[in-house]
Amino acid sequence: MKLAALKRGLVYQTLRLLRQRQGSHRVALGFALGFLPCWFPTFGADVLLALALLRLCRGNMAAGMFAVLFGTLLWPILFYVNYAVGHAVRRGLRQPADPEVRDILADPAEELRYDETVESLGELGGAGLDFLTGALLNSVLGALLLYLLFRLLWTRCRAPLLRRARAWRARSAGGKRISPSS
Repeated sequence: MKLAALKRGLVYQTLRLLRQRQGSHRVALGFALGFLPCWFPTFGADVLLALALLRLCRGNMAAGMFAVLFGTLLWPILFYVNYAVGHAVRRGLRQPADPEVRDILADPAEELRYDETVESLGELGGAGLDFLTGALLNSVLGALLLYLLFRLLWTRCRAPLLRRARAWRARSAGGKRISPSS
């Protein structure tokens, strides 16, 4: 029962979004800015951050809330992508120096060394840096790509989707006029 109500609410909100007369720029901006905070670990504050960004940049609120909904559902994948992209960028920028064999053999071995401990702690810090680098890069590129994609889809697909919704509504009403609230 709850799943049917959720589906009905999602369809209703989608129709509300499609019927808005705002331009494609504001709707696409709303979707891109709504998805932007989802790349970062905001611990539930992504909705508030998205609302603030949408209000500040005058994006469409309904499109932004759809984007936050999808971003919330996709956050495990987004976090993995952040780490993978950040790791690839850091690995690509870092060129390890090749040690000389003479230098390795010339250094006497010490009895007690903490190199492994320091190295493993450095790798943990590197993982955080990988995540942050990936999140920054993904959020900027993702927002730009989502804006362009959603603007293109909005201009091309909005009218056919509205025509299809009107035809479906006329079929389901059986010729009777139904109110928007039902």
